Amino acid sequence: MAEDPHSIEDVAEGLEDVVEGADEVSIGDVLDEFGYRSFGPLLFFLPLLELSPLGGIPAVPTVIAAIIALIALQMVFAREHIWLPEFIEKRSIKASHVKWAGEKLKNVARHIDGVLHERLRSLSKGVMLRVIGCVIIALCAMVPPLEIVPFASSLPMLGIAALGLAIIAHDGLLVLLAGCLSSGSVYLAATSLGSGGSG
Repeated sequence: MAEDPHSIEDVAEGLEDVVEGADEVSIGDVLDEFGYRSFGPLLFFLPLLELSPLGGIPAVPTVIAAIIALIALQMVFAREHIWLPEFIEKRSIKASHVKWAGEKLKNVARHIDGVLHERLRSLSKGVMLRVIGCVIIALCAMVPPLEIVPFASSLPMLGIAALGLAIIAHDGLLVLLAGCLSSGSVYLAATSLGSGGSG
């Protein structure tokens, strides 16, 4: 990809390039496509894997959350480039799962991209990226215990995906909305765990 993605359609097109002619896709392949300085696309793409059929496999949501948390931690420390251990970069999944995510994104892009704009940019850069990173780490920490409740781990992942999209679009308003979604996810997740524990 010649330029950093700025919309859902850009991410979908990038994923199409990654899966073209491939049977499996590694995280390193996705990094190569979007660039090692682009935190947003990975923070948007990885939660989608958890929301795909792949997320139904036990322990997979926790693994995805751990990778996301490692990326978010680098945002907190203001790293300019994403670093992942080689064994993580080489982790591969079936190209069909990535293709599924790309197709879903294509379907929603026409409805969502039109309302994304560069606004309140101060909320999507600089020190705010560190704050966003802290929020994402907190959401990732909720995923392992939520795996015991069906579909509950998708709640924090939705919040992470929204924050990743906000970074991509440089949309500070979306950062605020994603923050509200994240807060709601935390409340619903805590309620789900409380209900599960009392049952």
